[in-house]
Amino acid sequence: MSDRPTAYQLAADLWDRFGIPSFPVLLAQDETGKWQKKPLVKWGAVTPDTQPGEFNWGGTNAVGVPMGRRSNLFAFDVDSYKPGCAYDEWASGHELPPTRTHGTTSGGRHLIYQMPPCLSLGNSAPKVQGLDVRGDGGFIVWTDTLGRYSVIDDRAPAALPRPVINLLIELNAGKGRILRDTEVPDPKYVGDTDLLPKLRSLLGDPLRNCDLVNRFRGGTSGLKDKSRSSMDMSVAGLLSRAGFSYDEIVTTLLRHFQHGKAGRDGWTDAVEREVCRCAHKAVTQRDEKLVLIRQQLETSVSDLRERLSLPQNAEDRA
Repeated sequence: MSDRPTAYQLAADLWDRFGIPSFPVLLAQDETGKWQKKPLVKWGAVTPDTQPGEFNWGGTNAVGVPMGRRSNLFAFDVDSYKPGCAYDEWASGHELPPTRTHGTTSGGRHLIYQMPPCLSLGNSAPKVQGLDVRGDGGFIVWTDTLGRYSVIDDRAPAALPRPVINLLIELNAGKGRILRDTEVPDPKYVGDTDLLPKLRSLLGDPLRNCDLVNRFRGGTSGLKDKSRSSMDMSVAGLLSRAGFSYDEIVTTLLRHFQHGKAGRDGWTDAVEREVCRCAHKAVTQRDEKLVLIRQQLETSVSDLRERLSLPQNAEDRA
């Protein structure tokens, strides 16, 4: 039996020591060997008062912590292993105090700071080589059972200095709040019992559905934009043309497509909104195209009847 603590025990210790909320995450390597972080719950509902016991930690090997208002924490994600990383010089120039620091699975660092309650800071970072940030809508892996993440500095998170807060507010002005498009309907999630056989039928026929199968394998051929959002939009379009409904497309992208936004960031409020927009756009374009085709067919039939001098309706025939 392993002496390592479980992910739940690590999360409970985090709550007991610092009162920091967390949620279950699965760390796994993809086909290229890169470690991917997949939240196992819809963590957008996490609040500063959420305790570990509110989640099922079965099958989990890592502890995720939401940044921003859900924890009152903000993280600098530093790629210190990359040549030219200029974070240390930038941090010194802005008089950032020492704070809790973790080593990441990629060889970088997370520097974690306390931010004032009720402050909203997004994920727009200063233009510094090797620096990214995690605020509202973002999360970090705090620790794991595999030993991929380490503690470099075990102190409690220090307060984020006001001058740096002001800089981040300016960078994130207008970006911290994501508005729901009123034209996009709220999804009604489809159960796997009905959805999976339909999806497997498509993916099991690579000759007829080669583009869809390629996307589910992570392929980006034919896409100018190789981003996760573009992959979601491509799959939404392919599923809509295969007859999937809006709700079926949303559920597929959130639960079963590992190469989209939900596969990387998990089922968050922001990801759900983006997925809903993709599905709505795909279904709307499909329906508009069908209407256009129908109109073209009706026009062609009308023209053909006129050429053949055939009656167009029952009254003409009477």
